[in-house]
Amino acid sequence: CILVTDGTEGATLDIIDSKLTTKCYYAVNTNAANNKTGKEVVINIKNSELTAHYSSNDDAAILFNIPGTLNIEGSTITGDRQAVIVRCGTANIKDSKLVCTAAADKSLWAKYDNAKWGSGNEVPVAALVAGNRSDELAYPHDTTCTVSNTTFTLGDGHTGRKPVYAAAYNGHKTTISGVAESDITQSCGDSSTIIIK
Repeated sequence: CILVTDGTEGATLDIIDSKLTTKCYYAVNTNAANNKTGKEVVINIKNSELTAHYSSNDDAAILFNIPGTLNIEGSTITGDRQAVIVRCGTANIKDSKLVCTAAADKSLWAKYDNAKWGSGNEVPVAALVAGNRSDELAYPHDTTCTVSNTTFTLGDGHTGRKPVYAAAYNGHKTTISGVAESDITQSCGDSSTIIIK
């Protein structure tokens, strides 16, 4: 997998015209161990295929959890529990396909729907997860996702589950543009805001 280590700032990662398949938890991920850093980190994924497939199917293709920018264009992103997670920062996703195979253990599907989230991809099952629901000091930044001409796929057996999950807690704001509200599960705490445009 490709990891942007904690404390990194002012860096750019380009994944262009590439095919990346990993047996790790993530194909591309950031580390928010130092949650004050990550500004001006930019990850550009263009015309590429990224797939995560961990042995237990408890994986996400992309985990982005720093206050930088994630750009995905013309790409197919596939994970078994989540395709893309944006716990904070800015994501721009266009002309792409986000696929959650839903192969993860069904007992995990609702585990974090009505409880604090864990670290990494210990969050609800969805093709796209935006925002955060964890301790006040974790990921202390807002989240913005702008989506255009992008499809979301949730594998068989999802039993009416929506392909996008948005959360906002601890006074933060999560904004999603370009996704129908009917396709988004929303979870919001006091003094926090979810905006669907």
